[in-house]
Amino acid sequence: MASHIVIFVQGDAKKSHRACEGIRVALGLAACDIKVELILSSGASVLLTDDLEECVDGEIAKQYLPSLIKFIPTIYIEREGVETPTAGGAPVLQDEYQIMFLSQDEIANKIALAECFAQF
Repeated sequence: MASHIVIFVQGDAKKSHRACEGIRVALGLAACDIKVELILSSGASVLLTDDLEECVDGEIAKQYLPSLIKFIPTIYIEREGVETPTAGGAPVLQDEYQIMFLSQDEIANKIALAECFAQF
């Protein structure tokens, strides 16, 4: 099995279950001592806000998101297209997560360096 996996979640969490499923898969792999880098598009990053009621599978996400910090301490978010409900250019994210914003070139580089890549 690969020891370094990048999971790029592009599904819109308000329209599809794919975003939530991608995070679940990332968490499952990380729990098996595999290095997982999780990258979220702007549509998927809503799962890290307090706005889960509007998400497909939002109730399910509430159950396992607290474990995400333990296994995947840094979460990457695609910089292009990020909604900015507050000033400062960043979405309202829960304080527990260490968030880093990446350009499309930086995302491509992370994917190229990984042994395995999955997209949801």
